[in-house]
Amino acid sequence: MAPSYQTSVNKKPFVTEVVRSRRGRKSSLAVSSFAPSVERGAGVLVLVRHGESEFNKQDRFTGLKDPPLTSNGVREAIEVGRTLQASGFHYDVAFTSELKRAQQSLQLILRELHARSVPVFNEAALNERNYGELAGMTRDAARARWGEERVAQWRRSYDVAPPGGESLAMTAGRTLPFFDERIRPLLSLGKRVLVVAHGNSLRSIVMSLDIFATAPSPLTAVAVREALLILQEEPDRQQRLTNLVAFTHREIGAYGGWRPSGSQILPYIVGENARAMTLASALQARGFDIRGIRPPTVPAGTARLRISLTLNVGKDDIRAMLNAVIEETRGDAR
Repeated sequence: MAPSYQTSVNKKPFVTEVVRSRRGRKSSLAVSSFAPSVERGAGVLVLVRHGESEFNKQDRFTGLKDPPLTSNGVREAIEVGRTLQASGFHYDVAFTSELKRAQQSLQLILRELHARSVPVFNEAALNERNYGELAGMTRDAARARWGEERVAQWRRSYDVAPPGGESLAMTAGRTLPFFDERIRPLLSLGKRVLVVAHGNSLRSIVMSLDIFATAPSPLTAVAVREALLILQEEPDRQQRLTNLVAFTHREIGAYGGWRPSGSQILPYIVGENARAMTLASALQARGFDIRGIRPPTVPAGTARLRISLTLNVGKDDIRAMLNAVIEETRGDAR
């Protein structure tokens, strides 16, 4: 097992949130920002995943391969730049990887921010996870060669690496020391830092941050406003969700050791941090968007799976999800 590198952002007060932009079925460009509403003197960090690349479009493992952005990826980067500009963001320094899809995204964002004079550093530590022999292959081709279960394990687990590549733990082993040595000191000085990199290099950084904002960003506020407008136009949605929650609680009642929560958020208490994250990865590999929640978000010793019910699923999906949870936790002490 590769060693994990843990860090805690606690030298200076600053906060975080995550907003993901989705186009079609694939997550495209994500922004994670330390909002500018924090107290005076605190650093501001904005993390941005690059726009869609040619390999993303072709559903290929990219890793250290170096394809450019697609025309859609260019539009995504411009859109994020405009959003940040409209929100009043400005920066003292920017970091990106040595790969062109991240560098292109950064330059497009800086152009929209009218900030091309901002110092930019291209860093190998921020490169995407090395997918080894998977790099350049389509996901279907990889599954045909190694099997769906093995490929899912390489993609979702924390410490299992694909042949000739890196695990997420190994990726964190280079990104987190870089964050501590180069970015954290700037934030402690109250600097505003923009990082444009890759899904896994950013994921390893975000996983290490344990101070979170409760204040919504402008993007979140807009999304909430639109959701409220939809509810006004389609009031039956609330009753449909209420019915789905009631159905789910009845189904849960058939399984021992799992208490219904009374809401659309269903916590499944696991206890150990590592076990909760392993279970979440296994369920995600089976197609269920179930997240592991660890301390300090929840009390020590109560790491859990968080299952959120929405109208995007139906009764058959609920039954399949519950069966998957039972199968993956068979043998666990409850």
